Amino acid sequence: MFYVSISSSAIEKIKEHAGKNPDKEVIGLLTGRMDGNTLIIEDTVTGEIVSEKTKAILTPETIAKIADEILSGKIKGNIIGWYHSHLGFGVFMSEIDIKTQMKMQQFSPYIVALIIDPTKNEIGFFTVDANTRSPIMLTEDLIHVYAPEEEPIPPRFMQPPPPQFFYPPPATTKPPTEKAKPPLKHRKTPYIAITLTAIICLAILGAYIYIFRYTPVKADLDFYPYTNRVFYGETIRFNANISGGQPPYNCTWYVDGKLKVSQKIVNGTSSSFNYTADMLGTVKISFNVTDNKTEWSKTICFTIISNTFIEVLQPEEGSQQPWGE
Repeated sequence: MFYVSISSSAIEKIKEHAGKNPDKEVIGLLTGRMDGNTLIIEDTVTGEIVSEKTKAILTPETIAKIADEILSGKIKGNIIGWYHSHLGFGVFMSEIDIKTQMKMQQFSPYIVALIIDPTKNEIGFFTVDANTRSPIMLTEDLIHVYAPEEEPIPPRFMQPPPPQFFYPPPATTKPPTEKAKPPLKHRKTPYIAITLTAIICLAILGAYIYIFRYTPVKADLDFYPYTNRVFYGETIRFNANISGGQPPYNCTWYVDGKLKVSQKIVNGTSSSFNYTADMLGTVKISFNVTDNKTEWSKTICFTIISNTFIEVLQPEEGSQQPWGE
């Protein structure tokens, strides 16, 4: 296991980034270095983001710019982690977060994910067990925030970190022919490969979030006959095909604001309603669907017209009036 020490300025940049976008997810990279048993996060880097409430994507131009500046040395340090926000969901690692973290840990286990929920004012540092794929939230004794004039590694970090067995422990004995490995602080981790992997993962992450995370409920509303002018007494058949959201769906149909049908759909995505025109003039048919998070509604106006009858005036009974001449 390892310690994590993050600069106060980096923490503030992440808080500010997330705080300025309370209705949209944000995403970025953590830069710094590994020193002994401590992963030191010195700064953050991000750029232009296409973001909504349930997704955040670094644009291709931003990804290319970050890659160039890291490899050219304009951005100091190496990619040692990434951060993103959850909006009111709390601090945890979703299945997509785990996949992203695993991709970044291919070249080194010394990569962290920082997740912030600005709504709940929560921050958490995570890694993933390479064997079980279980997310591990770092405890407070493994984390330190250092001020600008402060040494990034506190004295308590000079001791070996407590064994968490997040990664396979080293062997207690070695074969005689195996060469001793150099101390951890002198090992060279392929951070250029990690940097490129991190950038690619963040590009993929946006698509994953878009596909797999929650999307608001909505519906496609169809009706037959396919006209907004119908005759008095005619029946209009409606059908709503629901998408997005999470079942169960609560569906309601209204005629001129009056509730006519209420349905709860657990195993399906369709709601139907038949209306027989029983009045002349304009009629408003409304459909509303909700799940446990969002709502969608639509109103369609119809004009009800009377049937035109050609009345044949029959002559009075017994009359000799001809039908025609």
